[in-house]
Amino acid sequence: MPRPKNLQARRSLDPRQALARRWNVSRAEVVRRAVEAAESQPNRRDALSDLKNYHQTGGLSADRANEYLREWNDDRNEWGRG
Repeated sequence: MPRPKNLQARRSLDPRQALARRWNVSRAEVVRRAVEAAESQPNRRDALSDLKNYHQTGGLSADRANEYLREWNDDRNEWGRG
């Protein structure tokens, strides 16, 4: 999509500007609030370390894995996709 040439049109497409209007604050304050919200989120663990931990702790038992596959297969058959 081509960029609007006039500054006012560009600003109307800027999500920072839309939030600034909604919250009645400056765009800089919108950015400060966004950064603060992002920093307050709990740290998400790395998926690879989760997978390694899963394997180190034994993962699923064979019985639990088979039970899951039976349930999955039954669901697919109910939906007519089996």
